[in-house]
Amino acid sequence: MSSVPRTLPLLTLQMDLLPPNPAPSLPPSSLPTGHLGRVKMAIRTVAAIFTQ
Repeated sequence: MSSVPRTLPLLTLQMDLLPPNPAPSLPPSSLPTGHLGRVKMAIRTVAAIFTQ
């Protein structure tokens, strides 16, 4: 449990490093799906941190 305060800033930094638009060539209608994919990836990352 003591590793959580160290890993959370790292996760925040990782999210900040992601480009705001991961696929510029896609039409605007598919952007919410891309954002949802990033959210799912973030949830998976958090789950991996807590299950270590």
